Amino acid sequence: MRKIWLCKCAEYGHVDKGASARLAAALRAYGDTVELIDDLCHTAALDSERMQELASFDIGIACYPRAVKALFARWGLTASPILNLRTGSVSALAKELGVSEVPAEPFGESEAPEWIAWYPVIDYSRCVGCGKCVDFCMFGVYSKKDENKIAVEKPANCKTNCPACARMCPAQAIIFPKVGEVPINGAEPVATVKRDTKSTTGLMDKLKARNAAVKPRLFKDDPQ
Repeated sequence: MRKIWLCKCAEYGHVDKGASARLAAALRAYGDTVELIDDLCHTAALDSERMQELASFDIGIACYPRAVKALFARWGLTASPILNLRTGSVSALAKELGVSEVPAEPFGESEAPEWIAWYPVIDYSRCVGCGKCVDFCMFGVYSKKDENKIAVEKPANCKTNCPACARMCPAQAIIFPKVGEVPINGAEPVATVKRDTKSTTGLMDKLKARNAAVKPRLFKDDPQ
């Protein structure tokens, strides 16, 4: 039968525990193999081999497909078809998957991780390689590779619960899967935002000067 992975979104709880448990039970009752992932964002940040394995599955169930595809693209991988349990109902997804709902107890609490996987991923279908995120972020999260390709090089440097770089991206290409704000969370943008780049030139120059002059203190014991 089918191989399916299902993300429980354990770190932020955007996927309902009861809903994910019922859907997993329905799929297993049908005969599908279901592997549970505590938090796909965490896996995508640290484990390229596991992501490569998940990319070979028939179906993935998580949150917004655009966000999930960007998590796989971080490692140069193409995601399997993604179903959205963050906004979709169990009954609708069960019908789409051709299975019948069955009762199930909600999943229990997962062990708290040492690091909460809050970091951006890039929608390369929208990114224009302008580099504004590189200049804006003072924590060294981004880097600019060959041919103007932006990379999230140091995800653990990102400041938890701060999606500011996504808000200033002129192409709406930066996604924070754990945020609630649309379309930063990976929901499809309703329209391309056109911004006057001339009006931001002065700001970007100031940001470049700031980042060149100030080394951020990531820990309180770091030297000034």
